[in-house]
Amino acid sequence: MFAQFSTRLYTLVANQEYQISGDGTHWTAQKVEMTTLIILNVLDTTQIDWSALQHHDAQVRKNAEGLLDRVKQVANIYVLAGGEKPDFEGGAPYYGQPVYSVFWHVDLSTGEVSAPKGQPRKVFDLQSLIAQACNTSKAIAPIEHLRAKYRHPVITYILIGINALILGLMYLAGYPGDFLIPMRFGAIVPYLVHEHGEWFRLFTAMFVHFGVAHFAANAFGLIVFGSRMERYFGRSAFIAIYFLSGLLGSLASLFLSQAYAAGASGAIYGLVGALFAYTRITKRTIESLNWFFMFIYIGIGIAVGFSTTGIDNFAHLGGLLGGVILGVVYALKK
Repeated sequence: MFAQFSTRLYTLVANQEYQISGDGTHWTAQKVEMTTLIILNVLDTTQIDWSALQHHDAQVRKNAEGLLDRVKQVANIYVLAGGEKPDFEGGAPYYGQPVYSVFWHVDLSTGEVSAPKGQPRKVFDLQSLIAQACNTSKAIAPIEHLRAKYRHPVITYILIGINALILGLMYLAGYPGDFLIPMRFGAIVPYLVHEHGEWFRLFTAMFVHFGVAHFAANAFGLIVFGSRMERYFGRSAFIAIYFLSGLLGSLASLFLSQAYAAGASGAIYGLVGALFAYTRITKRTIESLNWFFMFIYIGIGIAVGFSTTGIDNFAHLGGLLGGVILGVVYALKK
């Protein structure tokens, strides 16, 4: 019974892109989620050598201490699988210290997961994986790991370069002294679009920025999110998501805000939205970026946009919506 449970959990954990050592019977997995390193140990209580466990736990703690410069805390979680529920009520309280052990027991006959008194009963999504591993009636298909298609995000660098070049030309032309210069370089001016049919501005506005700070914020977004999308989704998908989301953001800005607008932020939010949808649906991370990180990033960005003047939040929301839709399509196709 333990071997079946262990093998199923092994497959589920591998699908979540943990680094696994050992085999499907006795093994250890680790993964960095946000700023926490999770170390998962799976042991059979009917065959466990408790002295060896204590030695192993001490060694894991020692190794984890050297990682604290990269992560804020380390969770050393043991899944002790057996046929009987142990008396855990005497367990020590949990204080959330930087390196700690969490002992969970799984009753293989019932699938019940229990923990000592004071210990956390939920750590990321591990408890649901354990529950799935106990459900022998449900087949588990291994997922092919998402692998980088390109080593260098060339298109990302090109986009940043084009935006920097246009901003430099704007300054040479007299910006910011002449605030109409962004208009001459292609910013969205509702009157010119509606009355003169200059719809090309919905596209050109993605390459125009109102100053260095505006450009730097979007360049940062391209580096963090664009580079990952290009490397893992591929260049065609990256270009399609970037420009379609950017155009939807421009349309939202044009019809909902009626503002003098420019910037790549609609396209950037499209990238974030697509990555959010993809990681949420597939339960994967992309170089330590998971759906929760994207969710927090989106929430903070939208909140700041609505509480600060001079930010085109409708462009952000339009691009975000486009990105989420395209991210869902991409995830379902895979």
